[in-house]
Amino acid sequence: MVAAPGHTTLSPRAPGRLAWSLWGLYLAVAGVEIAFAIYAASKVPQADLEPIWLTLLGAFGLTVFATTGALVAARRPENPMAWVMCGTSITHVSVWLRGQAT
Repeated sequence: MVAAPGHTTLSPRAPGRLAWSLWGLYLAVAGVEIAFAIYAASKVPQADLEPIWLTLLGAFGLTVFATTGALVAARRPENPMAWVMCGTSITHVSVWLRGQAT
């Protein structure tokens, strides 16, 4: 790889590392989400909460979504949908976590 003057080149492995780092970030935030849901279920009357199985099902679905995005982005970094899948997963779980924290 030859870089233009004043520009640096990325390693061919950099997009894959970024994709799997985003996936790891998603797993960490999703773990906190599940922990909050379990804690809330033990402290708040059931009538005020969504069922815990619904939270777990949503977390599982987003995990599949995030994993698919990371796999595709790591192998085909030029595919924009893979990056959208990674970003959407993190955004969704972060918004949910923000809603739980307030």
